[in-house]
Amino acid sequence: LVCMINQLGYGRWDELRREVRKAWVLQFDWYVKTRTSQELARRVDMLTLLIEKEIAKEEAAEAEAQRTKRYTNSSKGLTKSGKRQRQGDY
Repeated sequence: LVCMINQLGYGRWDELRREVRKAWVLQFDWYVKTRTSQELARRVDMLTLLIEKEIAKEEAAEAEAQRTKRYTNSSKGLTKSGKRQRQGDY
């Protein structure tokens, strides 16, 4: 569904419904094939929210890892480039 919306454009629910009915991958998935345009729209919106949350979670974890790495390097006496600070440099 998400890939089809990417190709068709967001908000073109009737076209999505037609494409779902024609798709060979979904030929035996009667549940999806019998959904209305509004139901497909709600499902795509929910999938979009879940994808956005997953991306935000990954970005937060990556930012935390960068902060931890930066803090670890500075506590070991390393500069941003990873070289040791000289004793006289503060």
